[in-house]
This record gives sequence, C-alpha cells and structure tokens, in this order.
Amino acid sequence: MVGYKIHNQISAVILNWRDPENTLACVGSLGELAQLNQIVIVHNERHHSPFPQGTFSSMLTPVLELFIPENRGFSAGINTGIRHALLTNCDAVLLINNDAVLGENALEKLLSELNFPNVGMVAPIILNPDETLQASGASVKSNSLSVNEQSIQNFDFLTFACVLIKSSTFEEIGLLDEAFFMYWEDVDFGLRVKAAGLELVVVPEATAIHAVSSSRKIAGSRVDLYSAFGLGAFGIKHPQYKFGSYFRITLRVLKRIALLQFCFAYKLWRAFKDGQKLDRPSYLKVTKENWPL
Repeated sequence: MVGYKIHNQISAVILNWRDPENTLACVGSLGELAQLNQIVIVHNERHHSPFPQGTFSSMLTPVLELFIPENRGFSAGINTGIRHALLTNCDAVLLINNDAVLGENALEKLLSELNFPNVGMVAPIILNPDETLQASGASVKSNSLSVNEQSIQNFDFLTFACVLIKSSTFEEIGLLDEAFFMYWEDVDFGLRVKAAGLELVVVPEATAIHAVSSSRKIAGSRVDLYSAFGLGAFGIKHPQYKFGSYFRITLRVLKRIALLQFCFAYKLWRAFKDGQKLDRPSYLKVTKENWPL
C-alpha cells in the first residue's frame, strides 16, 4: 500500500517540570536517534530551569529549550513545543514523557506504521521499569468512566507517555485542549482523532520504559485536584460521559477528604502521645498554588 511517507522530519517534544535528572536521561537517549531532526524541551516554570548553557552542545541532534514563566500544566506546556515543531515543517511529532525512554529501534517501528494514510497517531507498548506491562491501547467505559489502559482492541485513546503523531493530524483536529491542566487531555485527544476518521495504532514490536510519573510525586496532593478538574472538563466537553464523570468526581473528592482527615487524625494522635501541640492544616483551602486555574 502506498501511504503517507515520513521523510526523516521528526521533532520530539518533552515537558520538564522540576525534574532535571529524568529530563536529561530522556534527552540523552533521544539524541542517539538518527530519525530525529530536533528535540524541543519545554520548561514549565522558568525559574526552575536546571540546565546551564551548553548542556546539549555535544549532541548530534539539535536541542531547543523553550521557557514558560509559570506552571501552565501539561496541555499548555506540550502545545508550546508542538507549535514550534510544526513551524519547522516536520512530518510528525514525538511526544514523550521526560521519565520515559524508547526501546531499541522503537521509533523506526513506529514510523513504519505511521506511513499508512488513515493512521493519525501511533504508540509503543508502555512498560514499567521492571518490564511488566503498564499500558497499551486504552478504552473508556461510558457508564462508569473507568479507564482500561491495557485494551487489546477498540482503542479510545493512547496514553501520552509516548506517542508519535502526524503533523497533518494536528492540522486537522488541532492541538491538545488546554482546558485540561493535567490528566484526561490524552483521552480527549484520542476521541477527537477517532471522530476525524483517523486510526489509533499500537505497535507491539515497539516499546518504551516509563517510570511512575515524577510530576505526580512532585505535585503531591494537588494531583487529585488536577485529576478531578480534568474529569469535570471532560464531562462538560463530552456529554455522553457527563453522568459518569460527575459521579467519579464526587467519589474522588470524598475519598481524598477521608484520606486527609485520617492522616491528620493519625498525626494528631501521635502529637498527643508525645505531648506536642499540632495545628490543623489548611489542606482543603483552594489557592492559586494548588488549583490549576
């Protein structure tokens, strides 16, 4: 079959947020790939930029660093890199988490599948560091809005831990929706790709190792707020999932409140036992620091 031909014009986009060690490892692994013509690193929160001038000067693949003054979240950060990549007239964009590393010849295998005309985006099999399965194609159950990231067929989306997307796909459906600060943006994007009549493909021969999200560890308890916010935005944008999303939001918030209350009660008991005074934390107060707006 004669298909969409990729002519070695691939740009990689990586989002870095307070995680220089993993970002350097990811960029170092990508710098060895001949298929890439450029690596774009987007730094959320400019003042946390960790790399001194000349860090990437010895790499064969050009590395461009873009800086965002504040933390604008995953979608807005990634879009900053995608926009620049598309300005270079690249044929496809590789989006990869800063704590992920492609397996041997993975990009070449992904490219071979992306060549077919009706394919909009492809992804490798995502493995944990111990090489157990973490994610492949993913599906969403409309009644409960539960996500199965190890689907075998009928994909609704591909996890953005690592995906390769044709530039023409962005031109047809647009970039990531920045209404999603963190989480659910990949679900929304996958559904939009399918709605445009394009295919999502998982390439079993290609793999990527993805560590547990470092940004999740850094964000801490705010993750639940981001996830609930994204879930609500998803329900508003996709009415067929609205009931499920609002139901899940309620459960998540109640679960988080219960967990925080339990943790405080435990700390209070320990403080009382040790004869200390413990002030009640303000963890339920929504501030600019813990809410994505």
